[in-house]
Amino acid sequence: MATTKTPIENKAEVKKPATTKKTATKKASTKATAAKKTASKATAAKKKTASKPVEKIVETPKQKKGFFKTLLENVAEKLEDVTENVAEGATFVTEKVKETTAKAYVAGSELVEEANEKIHQFTDKQSLLKEKNRIEDAQANLTSKFGEITLQHYLKNESLHRTFLNTKAVSNLVLEYKANEKLLIGVEKELKKLEK
Repeated sequence: MATTKTPIENKAEVKKPATTKKTATKKASTKATAAKKTASKATAAKKKTASKPVEKIVETPKQKKGFFKTLLENVAEKLEDVTENVAEGATFVTEKVKETTAKAYVAGSELVEEANEKIHQFTDKQSLLKEKNRIEDAQANLTSKFGEITLQHYLKNESLHRTFLNTKAVSNLVLEYKANEKLLIGVEKELKKLEK
């Protein structure tokens, strides 16, 4: 029995070889045109280079330096750059330090001067207060002595006479007391001046 094929199957068989032929033809023609384009580009490039005069740059041969010589030169250049930067920075910092130091010196001098004045005022005030206390103590002592002498004379004579008040011991006490009063007034005036 022979197999018979339907008309649809026959069409499918016929189409297969044709489609593969077309694909193969397309690939071959694409390769051929690509080769032609590359060849035409190469000839065009040759034409362009042929039309321009060629300039040859002749370089003088440099002496080849060793690795370490080149490295040393590079390091030396970098060190010069770094040294310049450090020098500029140091100059800037030095100027700022000078300015700040000058300002600090002036401010410090003013503070020292003010403190010195206050210390002198305080010292003067303390010495005047000490002198005032000494004079007041002396006055109290003189008053006590005068009272003792007067009381003893009164108990002995039961009266105070004018001649008693003119005696040398009593007149010395009174003169010393008056002198101390003058000193005390002067010290109090100076203390008032310092308090202002």
